[in-house]
Order: sequence, then structure tokens, then C-alpha cells
Amino acid sequence: MSKAQDRIRQGILAKRQPREAKPSRPRIVLPPPDPRKTKQMRLLEALWREPIEFLIGEGKEADIGEQLGVAESTISRWRLRLGLRAANSKSED
Repeated sequence: MSKAQDRIRQGILAKRQPREAKPSRPRIVLPPPDPRKTKQMRLLEALWREPIEFLIGEGKEADIGEQLGVAESTISRWRLRLGLRAANSKSED
């Protein structure tokens, strides 16, 4: 870099105002992986600070999905994956 370019660069930097530091977002720490749980399940557990089994165990799939921001079909798949029965399913005798 030539002396003229360096002088121009220093002049520009001197005119700039110092930037304020942006507040950092809180870091979400995911629990250790459970082979039955997807990354999205673990993320929801960390956000809600409740086990996913508790979050999806009771209630209608549509209501739970709307509250968690997940599709109804996803809640159904998760219940099957974790061995949970749907709240509205009939018991087989």
C-alpha cells in the first residue's frame, strides 16, 4: 500500500464513530443426544425447559403443534417414535 493510500485510509478510519457492541443472544445449550430424539425435539426441550415427552404427551396434536410451532403430523410422528399414545386414541381390549 502506498503512503497516499495509507493516509486516506487513516483519515477515513479517524472519521468513523466507534460502533456499539451488539447485545449477544443467549446461547441455547442442547442436552446430550438421545438416539430417539431429533435435533428439533432437543431444541424445543431447551427452549421450553421441559422434556419433550411432557410437551407432547397430553392433548390434541393440532393444539400442541400450534403452541410449539410444529406441524400436527410431526407431533404424531414424534409420539410414535417415543412410544407415546395419542390422547384421543382408543385403547385396544
